[in-house]
Amino acid sequence: MEMFDAAVNVSPPKAARFAQQAANLVGHEFADLKLDGRVGPKTLAVINRVTSRYVNHLVGALNGYQFAFYDGLWKRRPDKYESFIRGWMLRCLPIEVRG
Repeated sequence: MEMFDAAVNVSPPKAARFAQQAANLVGHEFADLKLDGRVGPKTLAVINRVTSRYVNHLVGALNGYQFAFYDGLWKRRPDKYESFIRGWMLRCLPIEVRG
């Protein structure tokens, strides 16, 4: 759900890259995913393995990368993104927290 939610707002390739980065960070002892923005069998296998033990860590890391992306947009063009930044910040909360 978190990847889908991110994909709707930032694009599927960016959401996949955030998930790959998060899996590499959280599952660093066994994850070595290429950050290619594609969700193939290896990415799914690693994400499933990480999720089985560290689901909250993985969601937190994925949302952190998503937040950093939004923050970068806002810093480059605050005039353009002022009306979006607070809504984007809410999107970086876990889905179950948002309701």
